[in-house]
Amino acid sequence: MTIEDIAQKAIDSPPGHISVTKDDVNAYCEQKQISTSLFLEKFARYIVEGYVTGRFTWHSCDTAMNNLSGLMAQYALMPDYPWGVFLAFDAGEHHPNTPNLTADEVTRPLIDEIIAKHHVA
Repeated sequence: MTIEDIAQKAIDSPPGHISVTKDDVNAYCEQKQISTSLFLEKFARYIVEGYVTGRFTWHSCDTAMNNLSGLMAQYALMPDYPWGVFLAFDAGEHHPNTPNLTADEVTRPLIDEIIAKHHVA
């Protein structure tokens, strides 16, 4: 399974359901010989890249990051970059102080800040 396969599985998840499993993550990490923390980072970076290039919609990214959040909770790991990306999409879901903005208008500046902070695209 590739990072693309895992991300697509997360994107295709029904609302409120975590489709990506620890078995998926463990198999990927074993295959690539990487840590779970590095997987979480690679996944979040893949989602951000898809978002900023327009390959993925806001909704697709939000769904994927909700899946990743569930995995972070299961592993009790919340690395800075993936957690920040999750929070950026979560802010788009819940923005009562900015009711006239779309979810994308709330999330995009937060993602831009994360990219600048971590020097990634």
